[in-house]
Amino acid sequence: MKLSCLLLIGPALAFAADDPYAAALFQKNCATCHQAAGEAAARIPQISVLKTRTPNSILRTLESGVMKQQAAVLSTNERQAVANWLGTPVTLERRREEISNSCPAGAAWKNNPGWSGWSPGLVNTRFQSAQDAGLTAADVPRLQPKWAFAFPDTTLLRSQPAVYRGRVFVGGQDGSVYSLDAATGCVHWSTVVQAQVRSGMTVAEVAGKPTVFFGDSSGYYYALDGETGKQVWKLQPEEHPATNGTATPVFYQGRLYIGVSSLEEALAVSPGYVCCTFRGSESAVDAATGKVIWKRYMIAEAAKPQRKTKRGAAVMGPSGVGVWTAAETTQRAFGDADALSIGDYHLAKVIGWTLLGHPIDDAQMVRLLEPMRPHRYRAVRLLEVSGLARNPRFGPRQAIRNLAGL
Repeated sequence: MKLSCLLLIGPALAFAADDPYAAALFQKNCATCHQAAGEAAARIPQISVLKTRTPNSILRTLESGVMKQQAAVLSTNERQAVANWLGTPVTLERRREEISNSCPAGAAWKNNPGWSGWSPGLVNTRFQSAQDAGLTAADVPRLQPKWAFAFPDTTLLRSQPAVYRGRVFVGGQDGSVYSLDAATGCVHWSTVVQAQVRSGMTVAEVAGKPTVFFGDSSGYYYALDGETGKQVWKLQPEEHPATNGTATPVFYQGRLYIGVSSLEEALAVSPGYVCCTFRGSESAVDAATGKVIWKRYMIAEAAKPQRKTKRGAAVMGPSGVGVWTAAETTQRAFGDADALSIGDYHLAKVIGWTLLGHPIDDAQMVRLLEPMRPHRYRAVRLLEVSGLARNPRFGPRQAIRNLAGL
């Protein structure tokens, strides 16, 4: 038997349509030219023109285009914020003649093994049986590359593909979403959304039609027709300007469960930013229409002014508790006692220090907690609330200096 595998070879924006901080950045760094009058207005695109462009195209101009030098004074996240404040979010289907290596029209769906979502199943084990996968562990060493697919204008991929009925659905850094043929790598369709595709892809049958669900780095979640790539609906479950859609949506019985996180801490390093106001949330959405059925914040209380810092800077709170992964979704939406969060910046280290006396990584954490299945999430929460969990913090290796004069 000849075996083959698919090689998918190849990142973050924050929606800011009503973002006062991004507006202030524009006024300080851009408005002199882009809100000008007279001769300058005739030569330089004004704000009304910029607002007809997509956030991605504006970001590329700031980072690698004609405005690269002028935008160098802004941080990466500030450029992202300005691009999203200026740009108009759109979803565009590429015409067939614009697609290289397009598949023959009218290709039929197949009944091959697949993988949908962050994990194929609600328990989030990221495991498939040999029957469901169509191969065994013994087959893996004999797999060979069958085809490769290159993503244009891309240096980093953050979206896990889904394999469904003979097709591969995957998103790229430039906001492109592709439907590829699993056997040949040809392109069935390509659609461009407003920002980097950040979550994994979930595919499910809705009203008898394959539908593709995912989130982008501007905090929008989408439903696309799996056959054509046409947008079925688009939803921004949280209006905070720093919202990020990293959690792969979970489909169950006609509903889509969506968690949102943010990159507000990256914006908080800027002296003029008042931190922090974002709070994570989980929403249940009608998969057919995108209508929100219920929404739950991870922090019940909205942020409000707190005591100022010693330097007199304004502070907001409480904030945080973003829902970053599908495991967080199944924990909160379904009460899954075994949904272990993988990819958390701190969890594996905390578990390692608490149980072993030294830090460990995600793979080691999974092996360590295996005997606690199907109660791994419950075990982690018990450690956290018991007061026994620890993650030592080490002091600086050199004398603390006063940085104010640097």
